[in-house]
Amino acid sequence: MGPSTTYDPGSMTPKWRNYGVLGAISAGIVVVNLLSWDGEFWAPWPILAIATVAALSWMRTNRQVDQVLTVLTIVGLALTCINLLSWHGTFWAAWPLLAMAVLGSIRWFTRRRAEP
Repeated sequence: MGPSTTYDPGSMTPKWRNYGVLGAISAGIVVVNLLSWDGEFWAPWPILAIATVAALSWMRTNRQVDQVLTVLTIVGLALTCINLLSWHGTFWAAWPLLAMAVLGSIRWFTRRRAEP
């Protein structure tokens, strides 16, 4: 492990290993879904929750991004995935995405920028 390896706060485990564990859990969920197939592919729902939690965890430890804008992006992607996974012919996620775009624009133009 080189000097660029980052660690999870409070432990000596590299963060990439934690994401690998989440990936293995997601693969296990897909395998359980396929082995217990009853005509419905339900695995994307828990995988979406795992991916959202992993993205929020990454956001908390990354200081190179604006956390408010990152949360708006993660929530927007999650809402879009929920809309697409439960598709009934209407893209209803456009309305909350529009509200988040307005909030993100306000944040973008009012945030403090680091002096060079």
